[in-house]
Parts: sequence; C-alpha cells; structure tokens
Amino acid sequence: MHARICSIIRKSGKDIDELKKTGEIVLGHAGLH
Repeated sequence: MHARICSIIRKSGKDIDELKKTGEIVLGHAGLH
C-alpha cells in the first residue's frame, strides 16, 4: 500500500496537495492514522 502511494507521488509530483488529501483518506481508512 505504502509503495503504491510513493509511486503515485513520483508520477504526480505537481499534485502533492491532492495526494496529501488522498493519502490521509487512505491511511485513515487503513487505520494507520
């Protein structure tokens, strides 16, 4: 899961703000808050 997020960040370095929001949702949903 974490590696998948990292790869997405590499591909979309310009959308970091949105990735942060998505990351919070993913991490929160996974219970890794």
